[in-house]
Amino acid sequence: MAKSIGLFFLGAGAAALLGALPLFASPQTTALSLDGSVAPVRSVSVDGGSQFGKVASTELGLEFEFAATSAPMMRWAKESANGRAGAKSGVVYWLGAENEVAASRGFASAKVTRIAFPVLDAGNSAPLYVRMSADATTKRPPAAPDTVTTPRLKASRVDHYALRLGPLPCDRVAAVSPLVWENGRWSDVRLTIAMEDHPAWNDWYQAYLEGAEDPLNGDLTVLGPDRKTPVVRFDLKEVSVVSLKVISASPGDPPQFGVKLRAKAIGLG
Repeated sequence: MAKSIGLFFLGAGAAALLGALPLFASPQTTALSLDGSVAPVRSVSVDGGSQFGKVASTELGLEFEFAATSAPMMRWAKESANGRAGAKSGVVYWLGAENEVAASRGFASAKVTRIAFPVLDAGNSAPLYVRMSADATTKRPPAAPDTVTTPRLKASRVDHYALRLGPLPCDRVAAVSPLVWENGRWSDVRLTIAMEDHPAWNDWYQAYLEGAEDPLNGDLTVLGPDRKTPVVRFDLKEVSVVSLKVISASPGDPPQFGVKLRAKAIGLG
């Protein structure tokens, strides 16, 4: 669905006559002010809303992409997933090539509806970016500054992670499926693991099939760029294994198996 915005503040007065316009393409970028401070984000998109006239506010959809090292954004994500977040207000800025403000959109009463982490992959060195969606209402923004500079952060990578789950061997976990929180619920956790660890995991699965499985506790930690400092931790409570199967491998690929886990509760820390 194409996204468009209504422009409340424009660097050039003539542009105010244009009404709703498509989101700016490269080289223009976006910046975010959250509760009065610039929050490091990679991008922001806005869907819905209209220009102010006689309408005081309209519904608005926001989508953010940010590095897990962005402290204010991760704080908002953690508070939301753990049921402690209040409504946020802020301003989205559209910037030109020299960080000059070309347009701005104010928002209020923003509440997070979805948080999505990417696949964690031991064989991939891509940067790790979190996507987060929120519902909000439009709000007349304050007078915009001439320029806005977003702090640049070094991102974690998708191979910077560590898993612990009871006594099970976890050093050979090759990949973790995208973890998604949406409207108060976390997705199941799917792992891809080297076949060397199959016996221990299969024993646990067989106990599940026989009704004798003991749920396990553990955690999944996303590490910072130094591969040592924890940035995000998923606290996994009362985890059960609901499926296990060997993955068909192509010639030359290492043999692996996949497991599907379901946690009674997941805390984001």
